[in-house]
Amino acid sequence: MVAITQTERLCLRPLAPTDAPRVAELCGDLKVSQWLSQVPHPYTLQDAESFLAMVGAGDDLVWAIVPEGHAELAGVIGLASEADGLHLGYWLGRPFWGQGWMSEAAHAITDHAFSTGAEALISGVFEGNDASLNIQRKLGFRVTGENRLYCRALDTDRRHIDTRLDRADWETAS
Repeated sequence: MVAITQTERLCLRPLAPTDAPRVAELCGDLKVSQWLSQVPHPYTLQDAESFLAMVGAGDDLVWAIVPEGHAELAGVIGLASEADGLHLGYWLGRPFWGQGWMSEAAHAITDHAFSTGAEALISGVFEGNDASLNIQRKLGFRVTGENRLYCRALDTDRRHIDTRLDRADWETAS
C-alpha cells in the first residue's frame, strides 16, 4: 500500500477508483498525453479506469498529486520496477503547470525511493519537454543517452532523452 506523503504544498496520496474521471479529463488533453509514452489519445474514462485497476493490482508505487486547497488530483507520480531499474514517471494536468508542484512532488518521491533502499532511479523525457527535463536536472539526474520511443498519443516514434540519478549523487546534493 502506498503511504500518504505530505510536502509543503501537496498531499501525495494513493490513487482511488473515484479518480478515474479526473485522470481521464487531465490525460485527455493532448498537450499532456503527447509527453507520455503509454497514454493514448483520445484518452477515455475506460482508459483511466483500466490504468487505475492496473495500478491497484500491481507492485508499482503510484501517488495522486493533490495541491493544498484542491479537492481533486492535479497529476500523478510513481515509481515502477522495470527491467532496466526503478523508473520515475509523472505527469501534471495543464491547468497546474508552472507552479513548481511537480518539482516538489518529484523531490519527495525521489527522497522516498532512496530512503527505502533504491540505488538508482531512471527516467527521461521526449525531446522538447524542457520543463520536465529541468525538473530532473534540478534533482540531479544526468543525461545518459537517447533512443527512439513510441508515443501512443501521437502514434509515432519520438526521440527520447534517457536520464539517471544514482543514490550517491542524490546524497551528495541533498
